[in-house]
Amino acid sequence: MATVHCPNCGTLGIEGRPCGNCHRQIPISTRSATVTPPSQTIAPTPMTGNAPHRPERSFQAGQRRELSSLADDSASTIDIQQSANPPEPIPSAYPLEEQATQLVMNNEETVVYAPPMPSPAQAVEQGNGTNAPSPAATERGPKGSSRRSTNVTPQPLAKLRAEMQQLLTLITSNAAQRYFPGDEQKRAEVLLRWEHELKVALAYIDLLATQRIARQYDEQIRRSLTQALHQFDFRRAFEIKLIGRTGVGKSTLFCALLGEDIFPSGSGKPITGTRIKVRFADISNAQDGETMTVSLRDGTTKTFSRAHWQQAVKDYVLEPVGAMPNQVQQVRAVEFVLQSKERFFPPNCEFIDLPGGEAGEARHEAILTDELNQLDALIYVTGGSRILDINRDTANGSQPQAISQQVKEKISRDRRSDIAARMMFVVLTHWDIAQGNDRRNYEDSMEKLLAYLPENYRAYHQLGPDGNYFFYPVRAEDAFLATQGIQCKEHTRPLSAELQNRGETYRGRISSIYDQLKRSNPTLPPEFTAQKFDDISLEQHQAMLDESQLQTLIDDIQRFLTEQRYEVQLDAASGMLTDAIEQFIMYSCEQLRSYGIDISNRDTRKISLLRESYRTQRAQLRQKAIISRIDQMEQAWDDTLQQFMREIDPSQAINPAFAQALEDAFEHATRHVRRFIQSGQFNKTIDNEQINPSGANAPVTEKLSRSLKRYEFLAALRATLLTALEEELQKPSAAADVLAKTLLKHLERKERPGGPLFLPEVSFGAFDRNSSLQERYITLKQRYIEERAQDICRYVTSTLLMSEGYGLNETQGALPKLIAFIASNQDPLPTFFSRVHPYMAEALDEMQQKVRQDSTSIILHFFIREVRHLTQRDTLYRSNEYTEPERVRPEDGDFKKLVKDLRTEMVIRLSDPEFIKQLDAQLFTHDVEIDLWFSLITQANDLRDGIIPSPKATEENATLSQ
Repeated sequence: MATVHCPNCGTLGIEGRPCGNCHRQIPISTRSATVTPPSQTIAPTPMTGNAPHRPERSFQAGQRRELSSLADDSASTIDIQQSANPPEPIPSAYPLEEQATQLVMNNEETVVYAPPMPSPAQAVEQGNGTNAPSPAATERGPKGSSRRSTNVTPQPLAKLRAEMQQLLTLITSNAAQRYFPGDEQKRAEVLLRWEHELKVALAYIDLLATQRIARQYDEQIRRSLTQALHQFDFRRAFEIKLIGRTGVGKSTLFCALLGEDIFPSGSGKPITGTRIKVRFADISNAQDGETMTVSLRDGTTKTFSRAHWQQAVKDYVLEPVGAMPNQVQQVRAVEFVLQSKERFFPPNCEFIDLPGGEAGEARHEAILTDELNQLDALIYVTGGSRILDINRDTANGSQPQAISQQVKEKISRDRRSDIAARMMFVVLTHWDIAQGNDRRNYEDSMEKLLAYLPENYRAYHQLGPDGNYFFYPVRAEDAFLATQGIQCKEHTRPLSAELQNRGETYRGRISSIYDQLKRSNPTLPPEFTAQKFDDISLEQHQAMLDESQLQTLIDDIQRFLTEQRYEVQLDAASGMLTDAIEQFIMYSCEQLRSYGIDISNRDTRKISLLRESYRTQRAQLRQKAIISRIDQMEQAWDDTLQQFMREIDPSQAINPAFAQALEDAFEHATRHVRRFIQSGQFNKTIDNEQINPSGANAPVTEKLSRSLKRYEFLAALRATLLTALEEELQKPSAAADVLAKTLLKHLERKERPGGPLFLPEVSFGAFDRNSSLQERYITLKQRYIEERAQDICRYVTSTLLMSEGYGLNETQGALPKLIAFIASNQDPLPTFFSRVHPYMAEALDEMQQKVRQDSTSIILHFFIREVRHLTQRDTLYRSNEYTEPERVRPEDGDFKKLVKDLRTEMVIRLSDPEFIKQLDAQLFTHDVEIDLWFSLITQANDLRDGIIPSPKATEENATLSQ
């Protein structure tokens, strides 16, 4: 698909895809071929407490993600884009010597070069506001870059290369294996893919170093590379963020996951007031002990030991209640370091607890929005009385944006659906209070949440007793207090004073479901006799922890972090690297457009190979260029006829304009003949006699005898109707005129300046609008389109009317009714004729109705045949006058003859030095600059496909740049 400017905001983007700035769909131009990349269909595997096995995405040559705007196009023609009034040359990094149209082709591909147009990059550098990208385009960049946080500071290329080289060295020296948990085979596969992607990134940085790039593109590319480096860095901490509405038990679940009561939790109020990060201490570093570090907005930090955490949490973490002020609004982030425990997560993983959303706290909403712009993994916590609320008034800012809507916007943006599904865990808390109808309401509400989750999310998360839940039904409060109870028993200490009231409630819940716990764990005592929290046994706490379903969540998160996080991380890194490469390809295409070359939907690798042989093939290229233009003209003619035939295909929907015009013609003609009937024009076709009865007893009155002269009547009726139809069909805007204009409308679109049927451009200016060939073309259209449409309409309708098959039935229908009425009627003549005329009109309606039913499809059939004859027709001949006709090979139609004559005349002109000079001025300008950009685009395309260029290609780039 072509790179174009969004018609809404002007941002550079890709046809058929959402704009990176305004997110509106960019329409596909009719001058561009639509390319559908091959789909990446991956059959989902259910998750039943275990992470699903997913096929690895291959990053080998030719198998990278299809994000290309320069996809291989199998079409054999490209529209000629040339303006009748080309713009004035605009200075660029390479001076334009002259305006020209350049064309090269081989037997497989045709590449058409349009007149020079300034690129947006050049327009910005020159201060030309006409083609300058909008500020949003400069900030967001081309497609793909808008999905990442734009506040990333782009790093210098030298620094990016040094850090990526360091990562590659760690892998190639086997020093990186300790960062990749899992079995040996899995680790080897991941390291191999990681190594290849880093080599691609280094090759791309080397390619960038050979060419100066406009400032705004350079910043966009380096920003994408900086973000890619962040994901490539396997040494960095992997962040698992918890989000949810205020009051859903998010902080309680957070403490239960960690197995630590690091800060008090509240009850439905915005308690957590800042970003909280928890990591586990490095067991190899004795100095990395348990600490709490508060980072303030003024740049200072404060560190607290475990003994002082309780007061520090009240001062720097909890949102103040009532008139109790604290310093939470001055806090940027809080970090806890915990001692690693055996059942916990890998040491280089960090858990981030964020303030609750949808509470009307602007500061909390700002923290959430910022944190959701960069995601490694996400635990989405919901529960309570309002699981899903998407009907909030966010238009005027009176209400914060719903969490579910933010999840929908952030996590699935520009990610594969299977990756987005695996990096997200949906937890429904308060499962202990959901019983009966409440539980069914919970389940119904959760089903609505699926619309805000990644596609096929359910296929990757199948949970619950029957595997019918896509969410983790966790009793968060019970899980937290069970972990606290286990620690109290293991360390022989009582529950803290702050948790005593919650502990008593927890004891009551154990008592209420104790029979259920015994069924799950038959080793429990037969009766629950604990009178207070401290009386609950270790086994009973463990049974309650198992019942809470927390361990299932922990197991799945552990499995994701040890087996799948690297695929998620590498997918993000390769996507950002592809974004950076795509941005460079867009920029390179802009440079080629400044020389009049549009290759936005071509396979540039084939084109770049052609460039190598230009200098020795000019004579051949001249003739091929001429033939190519004429071939395109012929193809455009065939395409137009095919479009026309599809539009009026009688086997499909009939062309409504033509069918209506033909029906109007029949209606007007029928109305005209009906007036003839009413005026008595057909009265003479009725015999009217008086018979004198004879015999002795005969009455003195005379008997009236009437009969229809049926053959005279039918002949007169046909002739009158045919004459009326011929008059109607000759009127302007009649059926024949509509039929002809339908075809001419399609032709005119490609006869405009710049179109493939515009003869002055097809012939490189050798023939103008007044040439004999142009006159032949115009005559051909008038004779075989306009005149033949009228002839066919008249011929078909007259033939149908004169055919016996379209006469009137003498045994049924209007004709026997007319005959019977005439024979039985004894009225005086004036009365008789006034009563017989409706019967005659009925016969007229029956006759024209039969013809009308078939005329549309027959006319279209004959006209389509005549249209096809413009290209070729069959010829019958006799070897002698006594033999039957024999069919021979089709002969050329008038348009085909015109094309052959044009081809012959153009080849003859190649002997004219003046014409050759004019042709060369259009074919062979700016060779060095064009060769460079072709080479750069070819290598960038290879890198996007995972193919690392050879050192020779890099040396050639440097030579061309000099």
